[in-house]
Amino acid sequence: PPGPYTMADLGQDALDLYGALDVKAAHFCGLSMGGMVGMWLAANAPDRVNRLVLCNTAARLGPPQLWDARIAAVQLGGMPAIVSAVVARWFTAAFMERPSATLDHMRQVLSDTSAEGYCACCEAIRDMDQRDSLERIQAPTLVIAGELDTASPPADGRFLAERIARARYIELAAAHLTNIEAPEAFTQAVVGFLTDGAGVA
Repeated sequence: PPGPYTMADLGQDALDLYGALDVKAAHFCGLSMGGMVGMWLAANAPDRVNRLVLCNTAARLGPPQLWDARIAAVQLGGMPAIVSAVVARWFTAAFMERPSATLDHMRQVLSDTSAEGYCACCEAIRDMDQRDSLERIQAPTLVIAGELDTASPPADGRFLAERIARARYIELAAAHLTNIEAPEAFTQAVVGFLTDGAGVA
């Protein structure tokens, strides 16, 4: 679309996917930007979201200068210019010190990401502010944060949980990608919440 890509554009993309798959409503679990899309869906298309899991995410994630700098770096040097710095924000130092196929894979996935698409998503995050729409979310919600997450700190997760009705908040011993760094605790929390109501305040 003309102009910066927005969170509403991403939300509409998600609704288009629902339509393409003939999905009327579903549980939605989103991490980081995926969580931002989940917030938008639950607030703007509430009949399409049964239960909502928001992981390592925020209703507003600044400062704008951070995203402008990241966009500029990618436009100048392509995705390789930001891979090391971004992956270092995703995991704790202890996790990064242990060479693993997982880390290699994450670096490769990021390197292979479309530079144009990545920059568009950075624009959407930079310009997003969903703080005032959180009270419209009625779906039972579980908020997961990482104790050592510097990309979307625990305070961002607590903000969501305090403003979304019936939301429950938990912290895991991890940084930004809690599903990778604390997989057992993450899976237990999400599956329990979605299957038997655990996590509904």
